[in-house]
Amino acid sequence: MIILFSILFLMFLVIAIYFCINRGFIIIKRVLIKYIGFSKNVDIPVDVYAIAYRAFSGNKKIESIVIPSGLNIIYDEAFRDCENLKKIDFVGQGINQINPYAFTGCTNLKEIKLPIVMVLGLAPFSFSGCTGLEKIILPEFFFVDNTIPSGAFADCINLKEVVISKNIKYISENAFIGCDNLEKITEMTETELKGL
Repeated sequence: MIILFSILFLMFLVIAIYFCINRGFIIIKRVLIKYIGFSKNVDIPVDVYAIAYRAFSGNKKIESIVIPSGLNIIYDEAFRDCENLKKIDFVGQGINQINPYAFTGCTNLKEIKLPIVMVLGLAPFSFSGCTGLEKIILPEFFFVDNTIPSGAFADCINLKEVVISKNIKYISENAFIGCDNLEKITEMTETELKGL
């Protein structure tokens, strides 16, 4: 009886995994648990609500990623050390939150244009160690506190320009620590905001 139960359980598990894997994505209850695909250009499925802890971490193949408008949260270290990631495209108006170390160590990322609205905003060290990063365009609204947190862009040694909106109220003391080449922080104009 135990053997029969074990066999049935394994069959169920294999079938469940088969149906959860879609183009290299393992998705359970709208949470992207792991990416096991081989594509350089990855479009997150539109029905994904969240990207789990370390879902893409250490992936050396990915060069670009499209984040759909329905995505709510990117958990800790989701894309950590994706060294060949060059482009992140946030589709739509917003995302709730990007957690700590979500994109840490993405050394080939050149420019980040965050979505217009981030309800909870960026967590500390979200993009730390992105040594290739040269330009950041921050969202118009962080609804919780309109703050750029400590270490959010720490050690982005090639960062030259940051564009913020007038709604950013506070830049934490160490938000850009180790960004020795940072030349300017500018405020977006109304025309620039409409173009986003």
